[in-house]
Amino acid sequence: MKKIMILGAGAGQMPFINICKRKGAYVIVVSPEGEYPGIKAADRFYECDTREKEQILQIGRKEQIDAVTTDQTDVSVPSAAYVAEQMGLKGIGYQTSMLFTDKYKMYCAAKSVGVHVPPFARAESFGQAAKQLRRIGTPAVIKPCDSSGSRGVHRIARMEQLEEYFEDSIRYSGTHAVVIEAFIQGREYLVDGFALDGKYRNLDLGIKEYFEKEGTYISKMCMFSSAALIDHPVERQVLRTNQMLVQGLGLDFGITHGEYIYSKEDGRVYL
Repeated sequence: MKKIMILGAGAGQMPFINICKRKGAYVIVVSPEGEYPGIKAADRFYECDTREKEQILQIGRKEQIDAVTTDQTDVSVPSAAYVAEQMGLKGIGYQTSMLFTDKYKMYCAAKSVGVHVPPFARAESFGQAAKQLRRIGTPAVIKPCDSSGSRGVHRIARMEQLEEYFEDSIRYSGTHAVVIEAFIQGREYLVDGFALDGKYRNLDLGIKEYFEKEGTYISKMCMFSSAALIDHPVERQVLRTNQMLVQGLGLDFGITHGEYIYSKEDGRVYL
């Protein structure tokens, strides 16, 4: 019987858990304690923060797992990649995982391969954040370097708001750092794709629409089309940008989800 370790026990992990169990695998779930459905569904549960890669590696070696994976939670991706790498299992590689989950490292790498990113900076203290915000200017966005689900993400319209938002943003970061970036106005696009044996293919493109309510940023719908059917010049530009990014960051194997904004002001697609 194959042993599969899955990091996280929330609703996003249940498809993986159910597929593995249907195929007769022994499922080990690693997650913080809580009301998560995957804890009861698993064959064995270990209570552990999914960012604690060394502790998770010890569990993996103890259980002699055959595979490790995660989904729908960015913060668990580096741990899954690290454990796979250390145990000689299939994975995306720890350094590659950092480029896809640490926003500062991602922006630096994207810029180096020719993908447009907003002016940005990393900050570990309020003083550093204030200095970088004065340089970048407002409006701007503050976000944790390493989190997911839009936790701690705020739009800053004036300098006085930084103090209000800084502490909320940095508390969601495992590396205790935030990214300050220029706010880019435009339409948001989503691209999903898959890499196998170093070859990457865009699979679909989505366009988001939002509720027109002052002070909110809530999506009301997202329309997806097959990437193979896209012929609009801006949408093709988005697909080319995503292809350039994923190939440039060196993903050999795995699924991707990218989010981009097209700015009419300068005709560029921004990560």
